[in-house]
Amino acid sequence: MAKAQKKPKTLHYLKADFDDLDGKQSETLESYLRKAYDELPYVDQRKVEFAGKTWFGNWFDEDRKGYFLFQFSAAVLGEDATVIPTDELSVEKMELRTAQAAEGNEFSDGDVICCVVNNDIFVCCSVLRVEAIPAYLLALFTEAQLDEHVASLQINRPANFEKIKVIKESGVHSIRLDAALDSPAFDRLDRVKKKGLLRTMIADLTQRDKKLVEAMRASRGQVKLQISIPKKGDVTQTNWANDVAEEILDGEDGYRIETNDGKIITQKDITISKKERLEPFGKSVFRTEAVNKLVEFKNEILNPQRRW
Repeated sequence: MAKAQKKPKTLHYLKADFDDLDGKQSETLESYLRKAYDELPYVDQRKVEFAGKTWFGNWFDEDRKGYFLFQFSAAVLGEDATVIPTDELSVEKMELRTAQAAEGNEFSDGDVICCVVNNDIFVCCSVLRVEAIPAYLLALFTEAQLDEHVASLQINRPANFEKIKVIKESGVHSIRLDAALDSPAFDRLDRVKKKGLLRTMIADLTQRDKKLVEAMRASRGQVKLQISIPKKGDVTQTNWANDVAEEILDGEDGYRIETNDGKIITQKDITISKKERLEPFGKSVFRTEAVNKLVEFKNEILNPQRRW
């Protein structure tokens, strides 16, 4: 049998966000994970049910200094796997078959390996998607009776680290924001805490001239806001533009940022990820290799000045 080729994998960088109940900013996702796994030391205690699957917190490593590692997997208990009878190909038609897992085993529906530093999360998914992470974590924290502390947990994609770096190094020449006034987002302006620059300006305009805004909404008008900064502007202008650009990366939908050296940043560049090729382990990858790549990715993002 030919050796399986390495799997192309995308490592993702995510951020955890939740309300800090004690107001001291003393707890992070990493600290809550350590508490949860201390409270639930055995796999059968970390078995949870949701979305029609059974989820297992099958592995963790709490001994690494400065970060916490864990892996979880999913299965539909008792479900057979569909197989292709490749020994019967000299026919016009062929029926697929099913195979049962060995006794005492279940077929995996995928797994996720995570490296967590404070509220930064570095992820390697096999079959499962990153959207499974918050659901699994909330179920895990419920089992550990920590759910009231992290009930507001959200896992988000942060603004692009490399693009922020470009903004800081090159400076901002212009910022353009586009928005449709009939968008549902503008009907909830007063209820959104982080409105962003354009939404804040629309909210102010609404208060000043409601008839104008309603007329533009009815006509499905488009609002375009462009800010241009002189390349030889003073430090205050430059710093303000850079701050606005970073805020836009994190909170606006339709934007185009041009730097002083001509680089263009758009919404499509919002995801921080890294491509790797890893040895396959069934439909997954070898955990040790994946962990090493995640730690390497972590260092590149959080400690870019260091050489590893």
